[in-house]
Amino acid sequence: MPGGGARPRPGDVVAALELLPVPTWTIGLDRTVTWMNAAAVDLMGDLVGQKAPVGFAPESEKVAMNAFARKLVGSVDFTEYEAVMLRRDGTRFVAEISSVRLETDGHVMGVFGQVRPEHVLPAVRTRELTPRQGEVLRYLAEGCSTAHIAELMGVSLDTVRNHVRDLLKRLSVHSRLEAVIVARERGLI
Repeated sequence: MPGGGARPRPGDVVAALELLPVPTWTIGLDRTVTWMNAAAVDLMGDLVGQKAPVGFAPESEKVAMNAFARKLVGSVDFTEYEAVMLRRDGTRFVAEISSVRLETDGHVMGVFGQVRPEHVLPAVRTRELTPRQGEVLRYLAEGCSTAHIAELMGVSLDTVRNHVRDLLKRLSVHSRLEAVIVARERGLI
């Protein structure tokens, strides 16, 4: 800062974050959720005291933990990524996650993050499909590319292609579009 002095805080930032309608939380070095504002608790339930990647759907845990680790080791100051998360009632939603490393006197103390819910993912009747097939089907219904699905699931392109192939076989169809149409007809999505 010009003049060499520290910037004064513009008021009680934590109290302001409590009132912010954007789901916001902090996670400590040990991966424990240390604080959540009311909007985060309303969205995901009270997760304070639980270990991250709590609140993330299984297919997004890897990408969330990778982003957390990158901030802790100092390779990046902040991350922004898309992930599938879980509401307090268990419904799944796609969210944009923005988070930044928290420091005190140059030492990393944890991570501060915010969630911007994008849209709710449709439920899939799992008795006809495996969980991974249902997940891939939801992404196909949203129009996601193979590369985007791989990123969301935290897997390779070949793994996504295998899941798609298995899904097409299970539904007895020949294309991704046909899979979505048949799945809607059967009430799978």
